[in-house]
Amino acid sequence: PAKGQGVTIRIGRGSTTKVDASIMFNLIEELRNGGAEVIAINDVRVVTSTYISEGANGLICDGKALNAPYIVKAIGEQNNLANAVNMAGGVGSRLTVKFGASVNVETSDDVKITQTQPVTNYKYAKIVE
Repeated sequence: PAKGQGVTIRIGRGSTTKVDASIMFNLIEELRNGGAEVIAINDVRVVTSTYISEGANGLICDGKALNAPYIVKAIGEQNNLANAVNMAGGVGSRLTVKFGASVNVETSDDVKITQTQPVTNYKYAKIVE
């Protein structure tokens, strides 16, 4: 678990078309590029191996179904993270225009991410003690 300053992003169900995996992946990448140190989507902690795909009933993230509204939390410099979502022509505007989804970005000094992922058994990397 982690806590610190950051953003909470609420993304509603698309009214024009379903929010797809590629736009959610773009959102993760924009947050990473904006300096996010920790990210979670709904009940899933995002790590380097995280994937998002499309299932019969909506999005799937690391094997777990995601239901709208999507709640994305990111810890990092809150203004940079908000700008990563809200920049003109960026992922926030694409969610609104292309998918008809509502997007609300809230900054906070106290974002809490309680989701965790199990430690990965790497094939090539060794944990240094």
